Amino acid sequence: MSLDSIRQDITTAVVAATPSFTAWALSIEYDNRVLESRYEIVDPFLCVKVNLTDGYQADISDNPVHRIMGQILLGASVREGEGSAKANVLLSHFYERLQRKTLGSVRTYMAMMGGAHPDKNRVEYQVIVPFWCDKTY
Repeated sequence: MSLDSIRQDITTAVVAATPSFTAWALSIEYDNRVLESRYEIVDPFLCVKVNLTDGYQADISDNPVHRIMGQILLGASVREGEGSAKANVLLSHFYERLQRKTLGSVRTYMAMMGGAHPDKNRVEYQVIVPFWCDKTY
């Protein structure tokens, strides 16, 4: 299990949840892969970021577990002035499919709400899904 395998496990789970979202044609912007037309897109789109936040020795054995903590940041980017209803539909679809799950090597907790953040002519509503992953050597 590597740091990139954590990202891959989370991306795989998001991709698996995408076909069942049918409210509108969905674009997804992954971490550090900005959609070229992000400020012209009419319908809300999903932003997915993986934030690694902590790591520690999880036991005192001779071959200890390295527990890596992090967050899946889900953002619904909506045009400014369009309200939060569609953002809530989009975020609910994805966070409900990612929280309290085993996503490959990644185990997730219940989601937390992350508030609204302005971004030029858009507003990004966020949900945060904390996770952990255990690595043995």
